[in-house]
Amino acid sequence: MSTITRVGLAAGDDASGDQVAMAGVVDHMVEQMERMQAMFVASEASRTEANERIGKLASAVEVLAQQTSSEEATTQLTRVADAQEALITALKDTGMEGIDAESRMRLRSIDVGLLRILEDMAAGRQELTQDLRADMAGLTKAVRQGNREARKSNADGS
Repeated sequence: MSTITRVGLAAGDDASGDQVAMAGVVDHMVEQMERMQAMFVASEASRTEANERIGKLASAVEVLAQQTSSEEATTQLTRVADAQEALITALKDTGMEGIDAESRMRLRSIDVGLLRILEDMAAGRQELTQDLRADMAGLTKAVRQGNREARKSNADGS
C-alpha cells in the first residue's frame, strides 16, 4: 500500500514550518516501513532455507539411526557365537583337547575380552541410537516451534 499511496500535506500559501517538518517525518516513516517490510521478506526466506536444511539433517540422522539398528547388533552377536562354536569344533577335531592349563586360561581370557568388546559395542550403539533419537526429537520440536512462530507472524502481518 505504501508503494502506491504517498502521504503528504498540502502546501499552500499558509504552509508553516511545522507542516513541512511533519511531511519530512511522514516520508521518513514510509521509508522505514518499506525497509522493515523488505527485512521481514528476507527473514522469511532465510527461515524457510533453514527449515529445509534442518529437514535434510533430520532425514540423514534418521537414515543413520536405521543403519545402526538392533538387528545388526544381533546379527554380529550371532556371528561371534557361531565362530566360537566353530573354534570349539575345530579344537575337538584336531585333538587339542589336552592343551595345557596356561593355554586354556589364555584362550578363556581372549574369549572373555572379545565378549566384553562385543557388549561394549552393542551398548555404545544403543546409547548412540538413544542420543540420535533425542537429538531428532529436539530438532523436530525446534522446527515445529519455528513453523508456529512463522505462521503467527504471517497471521499478524497479514
